[in-house]
Amino acid sequence: MDHPLRAALADELHARPFLRINGSVSLAHIAVYIDGESAIHEDLLTSLCRLIGLPEPVAGAKHYSSKRGAGRQLKWERHTEFSTFTFVTSRHDTDYFSDLATQHIPSQWFHTLMGKRFVAVRIELVSGTAAGPAYERVRNWIDGSAMVGSNILGCRSPY
Repeated sequence: MDHPLRAALADELHARPFLRINGSVSLAHIAVYIDGESAIHEDLLTSLCRLIGLPEPVAGAKHYSSKRGAGRQLKWERHTEFSTFTFVTSRHDTDYFSDLATQHIPSQWFHTLMGKRFVAVRIELVSGTAAGPAYERVRNWIDGSAMVGSNILGCRSPY
């Protein structure tokens, strides 16, 4: 009944653990596409780790995750034709959609992405008592219908 690759794909998925996110955070997610130069993906990660003082990945890694301090996380995943970088930083203010998630990344690293970035997403996850006031001000940051929200874990709201 199972697909022949089910076990191998499930193992690969579980080898790449999801980020554990608690509280309000600012998140930036970048996907980088480089055709024909697969070593560049690992080089980008290694240079980033050196610049911000994280342990370097093992050679040939397909995924990498590291925490820095109490509130910063980096997750990198290598796929066949692209790689992704996810930056997460705990938020303790209301300066939403600032560069909080990436402000500690030197601009010289971002310059190495010129012409290679094909996805860039900025997300604010607002939790607890900060969620209500943020919702009231959401049109300050987002126009149109490009917005997602949810209530989870015991919320009594009918939405």
